[in-house]
Amino acid sequence: MNGALRTWGSVVRLGVLHHFAWRLDVVIALLSATMVLVLNGSVWEAVADGQSRLGTLTPVELSTYVVIAWCASRVTATRVDENLGQRHASGQLATDLLKPLDLPSYLLARDVGRAAVAAVVTALPLLALGAWWFPLAWPRQPVTWALVAGSVALGVAVGGQIGLLVGMASFRLRRVTGLVSLKEVATALLSGALVPVTLMPDAAAHAVMVLPFAALAHVPAWLFLERATGAEALGLLVAQAAWAAILAVVVRLSWWRALRHLTVEGG
Repeated sequence: MNGALRTWGSVVRLGVLHHFAWRLDVVIALLSATMVLVLNGSVWEAVADGQSRLGTLTPVELSTYVVIAWCASRVTATRVDENLGQRHASGQLATDLLKPLDLPSYLLARDVGRAAVAAVVTALPLLALGAWWFPLAWPRQPVTWALVAGSVALGVAVGGQIGLLVGMASFRLRRVTGLVSLKEVATALLSGALVPVTLMPDAAAHAVMVLPFAALAHVPAWLFLERATGAEALGLLVAQAAWAAILAVVVRLSWWRALRHLTVEGG
Protein backbone atom coordinates (compact mmCIF):
# COMPACT_ATOMS: atom_id res chain seq x y z
CA MET A 1 0.00 0.00 0.00
CA ASN A 2 2.76 2.45 0.96
CA GLY A 3 4.65 1.58 -2.21
CA ALA A 4 1.58 2.25 -4.34
CA LEU A 5 0.97 5.57 -2.60
CA ARG A 6 4.59 6.58 -3.19
CA THR A 7 4.30 5.60 -6.85
CA TRP A 8 1.15 7.62 -7.50
CA GLY A 9 2.51 10.47 -5.38
CA SER A 10 5.49 10.55 -7.75
CA VAL A 11 3.12 10.69 -10.73
CA VAL A 12 1.24 13.64 -9.18
CA ARG A 13 4.59 15.35 -8.60
CA LEU A 14 5.47 14.70 -12.23
CA GLY A 15 2.26 16.47 -13.23
CA VAL A 16 3.26 19.46 -11.09
CA LEU A 17 6.76 19.61 -12.57
CA HIS A 18 5.47 19.17 -16.13
CA HIS A 19 3.02 22.03 -15.71
CA PHE A 20 5.67 24.32 -14.21
CA ALA A 21 8.09 23.40 -16.99
CA TRP A 22 5.90 25.27 -19.48
CA ARG A 23 6.11 28.62 -17.71
CA LEU A 24 4.95 30.63 -20.70
CA ASP A 25 1.80 28.51 -20.95
CA VAL A 26 1.14 29.16 -17.24
CA VAL A 27 1.49 32.92 -17.74
CA ILE A 28 -0.67 32.94 -20.86
CA ALA A 29 -3.34 30.85 -19.11
CA LEU A 30 -3.41 33.31 -16.21
CA LEU A 31 -3.62 36.32 -18.50
CA SER A 32 -6.42 34.84 -20.63
CA ALA A 33 -8.33 33.73 -17.52
CA THR A 34 -7.96 37.21 -16.08
CA MET A 35 -9.37 38.85 -19.20
CA VAL A 36 -12.36 36.49 -19.25
CA LEU A 37 -13.02 37.07 -15.54
CA VAL A 38 -12.93 40.85 -15.84
CA LEU A 39 -15.07 40.87 -18.98
CA ASN A 40 -17.63 38.34 -17.76
CA GLY A 41 -17.80 39.85 -14.30
CA SER A 42 -18.24 43.34 -15.70
CA VAL A 43 -21.06 42.18 -17.97
CA TRP A 44 -22.98 40.60 -15.10
CA GLU A 45 -22.25 43.61 -12.89
CA ALA A 46 -23.79 45.85 -15.55
CA VAL A 47 -26.80 43.54 -15.89
CA ALA A 48 -27.39 43.66 -12.11
CA ASP A 49 -26.82 47.43 -11.85
CA GLY A 50 -29.74 49.14 -10.14
CA GLN A 51 -31.49 45.89 -9.25
CA SER A 52 -31.94 44.60 -5.73
CA ARG A 53 -31.84 41.00 -6.94
CA LEU A 54 -31.14 39.08 -10.11
CA GLY A 55 -32.94 35.79 -9.78
CA THR A 56 -32.19 34.59 -6.25
CA LEU A 57 -28.88 36.49 -5.98
CA THR A 58 -28.10 40.01 -4.84
CA PRO A 59 -25.63 41.96 -7.02
CA VAL A 60 -22.80 41.23 -4.56
CA GLU A 61 -23.68 37.55 -4.47
CA LEU A 62 -23.79 37.49 -8.27
CA SER A 63 -20.30 39.01 -8.49
CA THR A 64 -19.07 36.49 -5.94
CA TYR A 65 -20.64 33.59 -7.83
CA VAL A 66 -19.04 34.68 -11.11
CA VAL A 67 -15.58 35.04 -9.55
CA ILE A 68 -15.63 31.78 -7.56
CA ALA A 69 -17.16 29.75 -10.38
CA TRP A 70 -14.50 30.96 -12.81
CA CYS A 71 -11.69 30.31 -10.31
CA ALA A 72 -13.01 26.78 -9.71
CA SER A 73 -13.33 26.14 -13.43
CA ARG A 74 -9.64 26.95 -13.95
CA VAL A 75 -8.73 24.21 -11.47
CA THR A 76 -11.15 21.62 -12.84
CA ALA A 77 -10.34 22.39 -16.52
CA THR A 78 -8.56 19.14 -17.32
CA ARG A 79 -6.13 18.55 -20.18
CA VAL A 80 -6.39 14.76 -19.99
CA ASP A 81 -8.34 14.66 -23.26
CA GLU A 82 -5.65 16.56 -25.16
CA ASN A 83 -2.91 14.44 -23.61
CA LEU A 84 -4.55 11.15 -24.50
CA GLY A 85 -5.40 12.35 -28.01
CA GLN A 86 -1.82 13.47 -28.61
CA ARG A 87 -0.44 10.16 -27.35
CA HIS A 88 -2.68 8.32 -29.79
CA ALA A 89 -1.87 10.58 -32.75
CA SER A 90 1.90 10.40 -32.17
CA GLY A 91 1.98 6.66 -31.63
CA GLN A 92 3.26 7.03 -28.06
CA LEU A 93 0.16 5.19 -26.87
CA ALA A 94 1.59 1.90 -28.19
CA THR A 95 4.61 2.32 -25.92
CA ASP A 96 2.41 3.38 -22.99
CA LEU A 97 0.39 0.18 -23.24
CA LEU A 98 3.56 -1.90 -22.95
CA LYS A 99 4.50 -0.29 -19.64
CA PRO A 100 3.43 -1.82 -16.30
CA LEU A 101 1.01 0.98 -15.48
CA ASP A 102 -2.67 1.71 -15.80
CA LEU A 103 -2.73 4.56 -18.30
CA PRO A 104 -6.09 6.13 -17.29
CA SER A 105 -5.02 6.21 -13.63
CA TYR A 106 -1.63 7.59 -14.63
CA LEU A 107 -3.19 10.41 -16.63
CA LEU A 108 -5.62 11.24 -13.83
CA ALA A 109 -2.81 11.34 -11.28
CA ARG A 110 -0.84 13.73 -13.47
CA ASP A 111 -3.96 15.84 -13.82
CA VAL A 112 -4.13 16.13 -10.04
CA GLY A 113 -0.67 17.69 -10.22
CA ARG A 114 -1.87 20.08 -12.91
CA ALA A 115 -4.87 21.02 -10.79
CA ALA A 116 -2.64 21.72 -7.78
CA VAL A 117 -0.52 24.10 -9.87
CA ALA A 118 -3.62 25.75 -11.34
CA ALA A 119 -5.03 26.31 -7.85
CA VAL A 120 -1.88 28.13 -6.74
CA VAL A 121 -0.78 30.04 -9.82
CA THR A 122 -4.16 30.71 -11.48
CA ALA A 123 -7.13 30.40 -9.11
CA LEU A 124 -5.64 32.22 -6.13
CA PRO A 125 -4.39 35.20 -8.19
CA LEU A 126 -7.79 35.34 -9.91
CA LEU A 127 -9.51 35.36 -6.52
CA ALA A 128 -7.27 38.20 -5.35
CA LEU A 129 -7.98 40.14 -8.54
CA GLY A 130 -11.71 39.46 -8.24
CA ALA A 131 -11.71 40.70 -4.64
CA TRP A 132 -10.01 43.90 -5.75
CA TRP A 133 -12.13 44.47 -8.85
CA PHE A 134 -15.59 43.39 -7.64
CA PRO A 135 -17.46 43.47 -4.33
CA LEU A 136 -17.47 39.93 -2.92
CA ALA A 137 -19.51 38.22 -0.21
CA TRP A 138 -17.05 36.23 1.89
CA PRO A 139 -18.02 33.10 3.85
CA ARG A 140 -19.06 33.67 7.47
CA GLN A 141 -18.28 30.13 8.63
CA PRO A 142 -14.68 28.80 8.59
CA VAL A 143 -15.96 25.32 7.64
CA THR A 144 -17.17 26.78 4.33
CA TRP A 145 -13.58 27.01 3.08
CA ALA A 146 -13.09 23.29 3.72
CA LEU A 147 -16.36 22.48 1.94
CA VAL A 148 -15.33 24.55 -1.07
CA ALA A 149 -11.88 22.93 -1.19
CA GLY A 150 -13.45 19.47 -1.03
CA SER A 151 -15.94 20.40 -3.73
CA VAL A 152 -13.18 21.64 -6.04
CA ALA A 153 -11.21 18.42 -5.44
CA LEU A 154 -14.25 16.35 -6.39
CA GLY A 155 -14.71 18.62 -9.41
CA VAL A 156 -11.17 17.74 -10.51
CA ALA A 157 -12.08 14.04 -10.30
CA VAL A 158 -15.27 14.57 -12.32
CA GLY A 159 -13.53 16.75 -14.91
CA GLY A 160 -10.70 14.26 -15.32
CA GLN A 161 -13.10 11.40 -16.01
CA ILE A 162 -14.97 13.49 -18.59
CA GLY A 163 -11.63 14.32 -20.18
CA LEU A 164 -10.70 10.65 -20.42
CA LEU A 165 -13.98 9.84 -22.18
CA VAL A 166 -13.38 12.63 -24.69
CA GLY A 167 -9.76 11.58 -25.18
CA MET A 168 -10.78 7.98 -25.86
CA ALA A 169 -12.89 9.21 -28.75
CA SER A 170 -9.58 9.72 -30.58
CA PHE A 171 -9.29 5.93 -30.89
CA ARG A 172 -12.13 6.06 -33.42
CA LEU A 173 -11.98 9.65 -34.69
CA ARG A 174 -8.18 9.67 -35.05
CA ARG A 175 -8.18 13.38 -34.11
CA VAL A 176 -9.95 14.77 -31.08
CA THR A 177 -9.13 18.50 -31.33
CA GLY A 178 -12.59 19.53 -32.48
CA LEU A 179 -14.30 17.40 -29.86
CA VAL A 180 -12.10 18.89 -27.13
CA SER A 181 -13.08 22.40 -28.24
CA LEU A 182 -16.76 21.40 -28.20
CA LYS A 183 -16.35 19.93 -24.72
CA GLU A 184 -14.72 23.13 -23.44
CA VAL A 185 -17.56 25.30 -24.77
CA ALA A 186 -20.23 22.95 -23.39
CA THR A 187 -18.46 22.77 -20.03
CA ALA A 188 -18.15 26.55 -19.73
CA LEU A 189 -21.86 26.99 -20.44
CA LEU A 190 -23.23 24.05 -18.44
CA SER A 191 -20.98 24.30 -15.39
CA GLY A 192 -21.96 27.83 -14.40
CA ALA A 193 -18.51 29.19 -15.21
CA LEU A 194 -19.87 31.77 -17.68
CA VAL A 195 -23.64 31.80 -17.03
CA PRO A 196 -24.78 31.28 -13.42
CA VAL A 197 -26.99 28.21 -13.22
CA THR A 198 -29.51 30.08 -11.07
CA LEU A 199 -30.11 32.56 -13.89
CA MET A 200 -30.89 29.89 -16.46
CA PRO A 201 -34.51 29.04 -17.31
CA ASP A 202 -35.93 26.60 -14.76
CA ALA A 203 -35.97 23.65 -17.16
CA ALA A 204 -32.36 24.29 -18.21
CA ALA A 205 -31.21 24.79 -14.61
CA HIS A 206 -32.83 21.52 -13.51
CA ALA A 207 -31.25 19.69 -16.44
CA VAL A 208 -27.82 21.12 -15.64
CA MET A 209 -28.08 20.10 -11.99
CA VAL A 210 -28.62 16.44 -12.88
CA LEU A 211 -25.60 16.45 -15.21
CA PRO A 212 -22.01 16.17 -13.94
CA PHE A 213 -20.96 19.61 -15.25
CA ALA A 214 -22.37 21.51 -12.25
CA ALA A 215 -19.69 19.81 -10.14
CA LEU A 216 -16.99 21.73 -12.02
CA ALA A 217 -17.95 25.29 -11.04
CA HIS A 218 -21.51 25.79 -9.80
CA VAL A 219 -21.30 23.65 -6.65
CA PRO A 220 -18.08 25.29 -5.32
CA ALA A 221 -19.55 28.75 -5.96
CA TRP A 222 -22.87 27.84 -4.31
CA LEU A 223 -21.08 26.48 -1.26
CA PHE A 224 -18.87 29.58 -1.09
CA LEU A 225 -22.00 31.75 -0.95
CA GLU A 226 -23.27 29.52 1.89
CA ARG A 227 -26.55 29.10 0.03
CA ALA A 228 -26.27 25.40 0.88
CA THR A 229 -25.35 24.48 4.44
CA GLY A 230 -25.55 21.45 6.70
CA ALA A 231 -27.29 18.46 5.14
CA GLU A 232 -27.86 20.31 1.85
CA ALA A 233 -24.16 21.08 1.48
CA LEU A 234 -23.32 17.47 2.29
CA GLY A 235 -25.84 16.36 -0.33
CA LEU A 236 -24.09 18.43 -2.99
CA LEU A 237 -20.73 16.88 -2.11
CA VAL A 238 -22.24 13.39 -2.16
CA ALA A 239 -23.71 14.11 -5.60
CA GLN A 240 -20.27 15.18 -6.83
CA ALA A 241 -18.69 12.04 -5.38
CA ALA A 242 -21.42 9.90 -6.96
CA TRP A 243 -20.76 11.41 -10.38
CA ALA A 244 -17.02 10.83 -9.94
CA ALA A 245 -17.71 7.17 -9.11
CA ILE A 246 -20.22 6.68 -11.94
CA LEU A 247 -17.89 8.25 -14.48
CA ALA A 248 -15.00 6.13 -13.18
CA VAL A 249 -17.00 2.99 -13.97
CA VAL A 250 -17.97 4.35 -17.39
CA VAL A 251 -14.34 5.22 -18.10
CA ARG A 252 -13.16 1.74 -17.16
CA LEU A 253 -15.77 0.02 -19.33
CA SER A 254 -15.08 2.42 -22.20
CA TRP A 255 -11.32 1.86 -21.88
CA TRP A 256 -11.64 -1.90 -22.16
CA ARG A 257 -13.94 -1.52 -25.15
CA ALA A 258 -11.79 1.14 -26.83
CA LEU A 259 -8.67 -1.03 -26.67
CA ARG A 260 -10.42 -3.65 -28.80
CA HIS A 261 -10.82 -1.12 -31.61
CA LEU A 262 -7.49 0.65 -31.15
CA THR A 263 -5.40 1.49 -34.18
CA VAL A 264 -2.18 3.34 -33.31
CA GLU A 265 -0.73 5.71 -35.90
CA GLY A 266 2.61 7.45 -35.89
CA GLY A 267 5.73 6.05 -34.38
